[in-house]
Amino acid sequence: MNHQLFEEWLLTEEPLSSDQAEALASHLTTCESCRRVSAAWSEVEHLFHATTFVDPAAGFADRWQNRLAAQNLYELQKRQRRQSWAIFGITAVSAIILFILMLARVLASFDNVTELFVYWVGQMTALLSDASLIQEISLVLIKTGITVVPFSTWMIILSTLIVLCLLWIFSLQRIYFRGGLFNEANH
Repeated sequence: MNHQLFEEWLLTEEPLSSDQAEALASHLTTCESCRRVSAAWSEVEHLFHATTFVDPAAGFADRWQNRLAAQNLYELQKRQRRQSWAIFGITAVSAIILFILMLARVLASFDNVTELFVYWVGQMTALLSDASLIQEISLVLIKTGITVVPFSTWMIILSTLIVLCLLWIFSLQRIYFRGGLFNEANH
């Protein structure tokens, strides 16, 4: 005998029509298996209605919100890290491609390797000569400045530079670490 229809009627929460209720009642008088299902389901329903709900522990909502906020922050940092690496990779690949293109263009403008080597040696020599000249001029200016400018003026200049550096560091700390421009959690 097919019991599936009767079991569905026993377990449904929808009201049965009068014909269905009569058919189920007559089936239950003859079928032991369906009577056991009906008795077990009645007991389960009774347990569902008799059981009291347990309140969550104190502070549950706060703990849940804190955990959610921490998880969101972790996901944000993870996404920012991936974006940073992606930008770094794209920039590095672009720089390498530009370097190769520039090198190809430079190599194409010379007839042979010797001419290229002589050109680069000349450029490096000029660069070193310019650096040496800048060093000599700087030393003369520093020696002259030390003897001409009084010590108190040097102390004022140094103090001003220190104050400016401290202001710069304080500004960076405030911007980056205390919810400044780059804090997405506030948005």
